[in-house]
Amino acid sequence: MSTCTSCNAKLYLHNSTCVSICPDGYYASNNQCVACVGQCATCSSATLCLSCKSASWLYNTTCPSQCPSGYFSAIGAFNERKCLQCDTTKCLTCVTNATTCLSCNSPLVLSNSACIDISLCPTGSHFINTVNGIQSCDPCSGSCLTCQTSADNCLTCIPGKIFHKGECIDTCPDGTYLISNNSVLSCPDCNSTCKTCKITKDICLSCNSGLTLVITRCSVEVPAVSVIS
Repeated sequence: MSTCTSCNAKLYLHNSTCVSICPDGYYASNNQCVACVGQCATCSSATLCLSCKSASWLYNTTCPSQCPSGYFSAIGAFNERKCLQCDTTKCLTCVTNATTCLSCNSPLVLSNSACIDISLCPTGSHFINTVNGIQSCDPCSGSCLTCQTSADNCLTCIPGKIFHKGECIDTCPDGTYLISNNSVLSCPDCNSTCKTCKITKDICLSCNSGLTLVITRCSVEVPAVSVIS
């Protein structure tokens, strides 16, 4: 078998033989097959990748290990690994496909992996959260029916929970009493003398320090008077 050192026109030297087409991993240059560089699996020149090795993704004829911001990694019909662009009308960043967003272009906000107009954020059950300048439409915590500013800053509560100072709780704390207004439960404060109370702020069940419970009211304790016979 002969060993070639150069080839006729339209043939390319590869491993001491002359071939009409350079194999994968090589590109044709000056009648020679030259190895692709870096992470290129196939290429048309030293700097132009056509496909990438298994640890990288094709992006604009290069093969980075990760797709840049604004692109997502995808496996093509022929198992080619490539970076595809997110939907630029909505997503700032995305994953899996062009419309499964991780962050949004302003003034859109993120809601369940979609970028929507801020006015379409579900009323009450969500709040506008801002992290690193990126806004999202996030759900309230489990006990909140409506919230603002944060998931736990409740405005109203789910049925069975009691609203008290931005929280949804199971029982009213000392110094407050339970009321129901149109089936909405809340804990207004007792009057300043009651430690605990019920029904209204003035029906005391126990008193703050230094006061004595007299029927349902708290009074200043009166010292006993000695009777001299």
